[in-house]
Amino acid sequence: ANLKKLTSILDLSENAFTDMPTEIGLLSDLTVLRISSNPLNITIPKEIGNMTEINTLDLSGCLLTGQLPSEIGQLAKLKSLFLQENALTGPIPIEFASILNMFSLDLSSNQLNGTLASPISTLAQLTDTRIESLLSLESLLVSNNALTGDIPTEIGLLDNLSHLNLSGNNLDGPIPTEIGELQNAQIINLSQNFLNGAIPSELGQLTKITELFLQNNSLTGKVPSELKRIHYISPLSVEIRTRINISGNNLTESSLEFICRKDSEDDKYNFPELTADCNICPQGATGEDSCCASCVGASV
Repeated sequence: ANLKKLTSILDLSENAFTDMPTEIGLLSDLTVLRISSNPLNITIPKEIGNMTEINTLDLSGCLLTGQLPSEIGQLAKLKSLFLQENALTGPIPIEFASILNMFSLDLSSNQLNGTLASPISTLAQLTDTRIESLLSLESLLVSNNALTGDIPTEIGLLDNLSHLNLSGNNLDGPIPTEIGELQNAQIINLSQNFLNGAIPSELGQLTKITELFLQNNSLTGKVPSELKRIHYISPLSVEIRTRINISGNNLTESSLEFICRKDSEDDKYNFPELTADCNICPQGATGEDSCCASCVGASV
């Protein structure tokens, strides 16, 4: 009974707790629960779905095992969910698409498998009102898992997304052109997967991007000249050179000549800061203030 009276914030992070009782679900008025960095070594109790007022849930770095409980999808007020650096397995439940006001989702560094298609494609089947609510998602971090399949085209629905990290999985197929619709994206990391096909020219539409990492995939073809359009202008009107890494693929060099060409000798920042394979960097275009700021592998 006393647990029900506990409201607001409960922070038990960085201790040595080894269990999370099912009675955790009695904290129905709690808004913030942080139990990160404890050696719990348990499965997440499904009773956590009874914490109907929770908006921030942090169970990162707790040695959690087993599958993600679908009951988390009942937490309608949840805005931030941090479950990174555990040993969680299984697919991402499609019920996660029912969390209407999610702001930040971090599932990185687990052992999750299955595809992204089920939870993200579910967005396309929701009513217009619910889709608008889901546009609040700004951070989707699912790196270093074992996800398979392609990146669903519905990713373009998340047009409020600023940080997308799907690196270090087993994703394949082409990069969907719809990623170019993520007009608020600042960081996109799709590196260390098995993505194939061409780099879509639509990525040149990402005018707020500061970091675009596509390295260590199986991408082929020309580097689209549209990438030269990418210049991030900060709110203080300071131009920031966008960092792009396309190394470790099977790309051809021809369009890099255009991307790396200066409009004037005095303008050092009219092209992105590229990391590419040395054999596709134009001769004389490698160095700190050059287009290929660094290159990987031997030149040919």
